[in-house]
Amino acid sequence: MPPLLESGTPRAMMVNENTVAVYAGLAPDARVLAEHAQDEGVAHEAELGEPIPPAALARAVAEKMQEATQQGGTRPFGASLIIGSCTGSANAAKPCLFQVEPSGWHCKVHATAIGAGAEQLRERLAESWQPSMSARELEELGCRLLGEQLPRTRDMRRWRSSGTATSAVITHSGVTVRRLGIGSGDAHGEGG
Repeated sequence: MPPLLESGTPRAMMVNENTVAVYAGLAPDARVLAEHAQDEGVAHEAELGEPIPPAALARAVAEKMQEATQQGGTRPFGASLIIGSCTGSANAAKPCLFQVEPSGWHCKVHATAIGAGAEQLRERLAESWQPSMSARELEELGCRLLGEQLPRTRDMRRWRSSGTATSAVITHSGVTVRRLGIGSGDAHGEGG
């Protein structure tokens, strides 16, 4: 999963041991959605005895987000999510990503960006991303692209002080979340 800019609030939340949700937008709304994802995962596993498939999890979160756009007296959720997980058995597990928007739109993606400057970052990802890239290469690409994008965002002052991004690496053995330095493309970070 590409790195995420940090502004003091952790932007990655574990849904279960193999699934992470990262967000852009309002932290309280994202927490509500992450808790909903956790509840859906627990209910699915209790009922069927297996982890919830990532596509079903993304759909459940998208339905909750979409419902908020139709109910009187409520406002839409103010957060977009990227849900990352692994599917398949341990020997044949494949990482997958789903992007979920406040309207309820959701889609499986290979590489994506959410938040300020996301459209330009998605264009650059489409040019640069290759399916054969290693986790380290993806982190370096993400850091380089974020470093290029920062001067163009209105929130640059918030990010300049931390100079860090969060990267969630998803493998068949679980999820690793790390903080990375951004700018030059050097993905040097600390485990987390």
